[in-house]
Amino acid sequence: MSTLKSLFFFFVVLSVMTGCRNSNSGLTVTVTNELDVERKSETISLQVEKLEQLLPDINLDKISIIDSKDNPVLTQLLDLDQNELAEELIFQTDLAAFATKSFTLKMSAQPGQNEPQSKVFARFVPERKDDFAWENDRIEFRTYGPALQNTPDEKSGSGIDVWVKNVDHLVINKRYAGNDYHTDHGEGLDYYKVGPARGCGGVGIWQDGELKVSKNFTSWKVLANGPIRAVIKLTYAPWSLNRNSVSEVKIISIDAGSFMNKIESVFKFKQQPNNIQYAVGISKRKGKGKSLIKDNFISYWEPPHVKHGSTGCGIILDPNQMSESLQIKDHFLAIGNLPADNKTVYYAGAGWEKSKYFSGSDDWDAYVRKYAQCLNSPVKIELSK
Repeated sequence: MSTLKSLFFFFVVLSVMTGCRNSNSGLTVTVTNELDVERKSETISLQVEKLEQLLPDINLDKISIIDSKDNPVLTQLLDLDQNELAEELIFQTDLAAFATKSFTLKMSAQPGQNEPQSKVFARFVPERKDDFAWENDRIEFRTYGPALQNTPDEKSGSGIDVWVKNVDHLVINKRYAGNDYHTDHGEGLDYYKVGPARGCGGVGIWQDGELKVSKNFTSWKVLANGPIRAVIKLTYAPWSLNRNSVSEVKIISIDAGSFMNKIESVFKFKQQPNNIQYAVGISKRKGKGKSLIKDNFISYWEPPHVKHGSTGCGIILDPNQMSESLQIKDHFLAIGNLPADNKTVYYAGAGWEKSKYFSGSDDWDAYVRKYAQCLNSPVKIELSK
């Protein structure tokens, strides 16, 4: 090969190599579990603002996250304020105790997967008197809307209902289409009773030793719908609080692989009261169940149903807001002090004895305890170029 041809070949190869390096340039995302417990389906959240600072030319539509074995990782962009500008990028991973993992965030012509199968789902159900239902690959929930409130022979409220399942696929549409969700056809069913009670994680204002709550939601909005996280917004009409009035806006998030909802409730008062408290409740059943009440969480394993086994419910409050735990006639209550912005964030969820994940109350208690522990010690996330 001539010297001229050799030089030409060298520069072509160099240009290709340089182009490859530029196209693959990105960030290293290092995540560390600082606890001595395993964290499965841990959601890793990256703030878009930070990504844009580190990668000024970033194109969110072409982002890929690759694990250490060069496998693409499922991701989701979140635009919760609905302004068409994503503010958060999430993905999931399993982390062993004290484990550290590294991922590469880069630009790709074919990011992630094409139309990946979602692990979460949420929708308004007008055909069933305005239910709102949501689920993931572990559990399903619903709450009640205006049409049911206007049905005189059915008692309802702003509590949270549980639909148990023992399959990992999504079942909401199938159950409503069959209109037979009180029967177990091998995938689970709805046998949890709520009515006007708090169910599994409904909230209210705690005043003068009484629980005062919203009625059914009046409007709804889906803010995100998979593949990793579903987020819904529910608005409630104002209601009387002695000589005052209060309204509520609730945002509920559920992630794949989790049995817990993250619930944010913001209360708005006509006249701002002093030293107001809120209460998160679990419906208490007749019979011999088992409860575990700790510093900032309550775990309750219901008495067994004759056919369907037991359902567990758990609630976790911010330890900085937690005031006390109470048992009243028909509820377990976690009482919190409402902060100055009238916004509380708590977690509530459920598990079923006939799923493959829980064989009894000890398993459920351990899950709720570990979930609370992990909330108190978030995964450490580091970004580097």
